[in-house]
Amino acid sequence: MRTRPVPTRCLGLAAVLLLAACGGEVSPTAEEKRTAPDLLAVTCDTREPMLDAQLVRARADGLHVVVDNRTSTSVEVRFSADIDSGPWSIVAPPRTSAHVVPAPPGTWDVRCDPVEGPFPREAPTARARVVDPDGFYVSTELACGETDGVTGAMPAGARGERGSPVEAAATFFRRIDGELDYEIERAGYGTDATQTLVRLVRDGEVLGRASLSPDGVGGWLVDSFERCR
Repeated sequence: MRTRPVPTRCLGLAAVLLLAACGGEVSPTAEEKRTAPDLLAVTCDTREPMLDAQLVRARADGLHVVVDNRTSTSVEVRFSADIDSGPWSIVAPPRTSAHVVPAPPGTWDVRCDPVEGPFPREAPTARARVVDPDGFYVSTELACGETDGVTGAMPAGARGERGSPVEAAATFFRRIDGELDYEIERAGYGTDATQTLVRLVRDGEVLGRASLSPDGVGGWLVDSFERCR
């Protein structure tokens, strides 16, 4: 039976899976996480976005999303949350398109904006919770409050380092720190061919993180990083 898309509103007891007391979240059970769908359908039209589920399970490479864009132009589907990640966005052409979003586990507000303005200041949103019962996502949450970071660490057209993203990141940070007294590990979902995350770990604590992108000729570039002070 096909599930009719519904906007996330105050649904009372009917939405106890995610909402309690008309707006407060409750944690899904292990069974609910395990049996949640691993595909989120988002419908964008001229009104508020519609989701076919409020609980969705991540796959090995991230959150899989199918967008049904019922407008006549491309839309930007934005995923934002009050957590230490994102926001993430995808551009969906008219009709139906499939996407993968590297959104970590957590609760995300989803909105559909026109790619070309005008952009509504208070666009309606729908809410979905991403769960990861299989443990695909490796957290990049830092063990400190104050950080320093750089965005666009490499100039446009620069050549990256050969090897894996972890090896490329190690070469990059050796130029800054010399001998490394921490480990560099793959982070995030770890199977994105266009961008990947690594984290810097010492004694089990995450002290830094970096984002790498392919340079187009077989290497990896560190395009941003953040570290504990």
